[in-house]
Amino acid sequence: MMANRAPRLATLDETFNRLEGLSADATQLRGTLRALVVEQKSDIAPETVAALKKLTQRIDNRLGEVQANVQAMRADVAALQTRLDKRKARLLFVFNLVTLLSTLMLAWILYTQVVVIQHHWARVRPPRN
Repeated sequence: MMANRAPRLATLDETFNRLEGLSADATQLRGTLRALVVEQKSDIAPETVAALKKLTQRIDNRLGEVQANVQAMRADVAALQTRLDKRKARLLFVFNLVTLLSTLMLAWILYTQVVVIQHHWARVRPPRN
């Protein structure tokens, strides 16, 4: 049911999952770099370089995916904002129309009551000679 009301909710959930994975990769990258700084070797093992390259590529790919998803969500939010603005304008028009019709109806009721009161007042008053 929620998927019908918010179709992009699954994409948003997937984006948050990717951000969690990105956080884990960043933590692993930070740990690897910290270990390299602590060791302070002038020569770095090829395995370490390959691991760093793989981590940075994975982080870069995930950042690109997250950025694309965020752009899509922003476009959806902008479209939703436009739809809401249109509905608000239509609702305001309807309220104004109902107000105008109510005012006209109340004016008609007031007019008919004045006419009825005048008619009955004329019948109650004694005739002039």
